[in-house]
Amino acid sequence: MIYTDGLVVRLEQSPWAFSVRSCGRLVKEECGLSSMTTSSMAMEVLTVTRVLLWLKSQSYTHACIQSDSLCVIRNMETSSLSR
Repeated sequence: MIYTDGLVVRLEQSPWAFSVRSCGRLVKEECGLSSMTTSSMAMEVLTVTRVLLWLKSQSYTHACIQSDSLCVIRNMETSSLSR
């Protein structure tokens, strides 16, 4: 299970983070700050992109990404259906 979040803080750096759990234990956590003010959707996309880059280097066969951004989830579903 992968939990993601990204948000915007106006006129400041915007934070993003993800946390990965497997079999009830913490596997990976990563967070950072965007160097510029942006949109909350852009921060959510950045976070999910970081998750996907990390997953690419792992041996997991399945992953569940939880995001509070419905737009990001819908775009991911649409992208995976078109493959």
